[in-house]
Amino acid sequence: MKYCELLLKKNYSVNLEKEIAKRIKLKNYRLYYPIYTDIFNGDHIYEILCVVQYVRKKYRQKIPITFMLGEFEFYDKLVYIILESIIYYMLKTEKHDMKLNYKIRHSIYTEGIMYSPLSFMGSKSEYQRKFKGDIGMNHFRKLISSEEQKKEEYLSDLMQQIYCFLSNNGISVDISDQLAEVLIELVGNACEHGKSDCLLDVDITQTAYTREEVEGNYHGMNAVVLNYSPTLFFERLKQKLDEKPDLSERYEYVLDAKGYHLQNLTENYFENDFYTVSSFQHKISGDIEKNSVGGTGLTGLLQSLEEQSNTHLCYMLSGNRIFFFEKDFMGYNQDRFIGFNRQQNYLTEVPDQRLFMTIETFLPGVAYNLNYAVKKEWENEQSKFGV
Repeated sequence: MKYCELLLKKNYSVNLEKEIAKRIKLKNYRLYYPIYTDIFNGDHIYEILCVVQYVRKKYRQKIPITFMLGEFEFYDKLVYIILESIIYYMLKTEKHDMKLNYKIRHSIYTEGIMYSPLSFMGSKSEYQRKFKGDIGMNHFRKLISSEEQKKEEYLSDLMQQIYCFLSNNGISVDISDQLAEVLIELVGNACEHGKSDCLLDVDITQTAYTREEVEGNYHGMNAVVLNYSPTLFFERLKQKLDEKPDLSERYEYVLDAKGYHLQNLTENYFENDFYTVSSFQHKISGDIEKNSVGGTGLTGLLQSLEEQSNTHLCYMLSGNRIFFFEKDFMGYNQDRFIGFNRQQNYLTEVPDQRLFMTIETFLPGVAYNLNYAVKKEWENEQSKFGV
């Protein structure tokens, strides 16, 4: 996967070397490193990246590494997708054997681990094949190369495939159509910003779950769009506004908002967050060639899904900043700008502070995690669990 090596280069701490040295063990020409936790999250991804880099520095030979993880649950789908990509890079590019010893629990939002290439680590060739693509009744996965993206009609054909996958799972026509459009917008957006490969992974849970507060059965509809790149999400629009080419009136509105926002930054709202928020505005794009046309407004598509389903964790990660999508803060004003605040005011109000988070793991590029609980129009008899 193109630029995956940046994930290793951007995540390392010399301060962890002593702790890693204490915990790592060499036995029978294999290194063993324990990470025991109930919930495996981004911090553990960072730890694994640091261990891999430590081994690179300390050992000239590529000694196989086994991570002893015990029994746990992944925090969300994106966490295990990033872990998959690390292992894929190590096996395919670095030719460095890497294994996991674990037992996974899952929920409605992480049941897709059942289809993960992590289950095929006994065969390097099978792991790599499963990583690149896997299409089944409940799982749709494609690694889209930067060359494929350039082909005419490729994204429209991909959108039709996603729509068929969702509708064949009993998801309503409206939601299938909306989610297919959302995913293609995200894929296209990631490709446009990163000029790189893009991994798309969607799963529909086989299990029907119940919720205490509402009647009926729900299924998880979970998706990840992942793109590694030297370019972070906000950078292209920032460059465009800083250079101030001949901009349309809509961009002048953004420049007016910039003046207010940069004077009202907070402990959890940074300058680059403003460019992130602005990049999601209707008809605003970081592409230097897009002026009056601009972006399509991904928030409008996300909002339509928020109104029709029960969401769990929907966010974008770029660099070490997470930007959450929450329906209470996604209302447009009369000029079709979205403030990401209760006032629905983009021009003279900063976004709600709860929508941003800094994490230790640095993701070079852009990643989206979308978790929904949705009802099916039809379904087979399956076991039911509480959500």
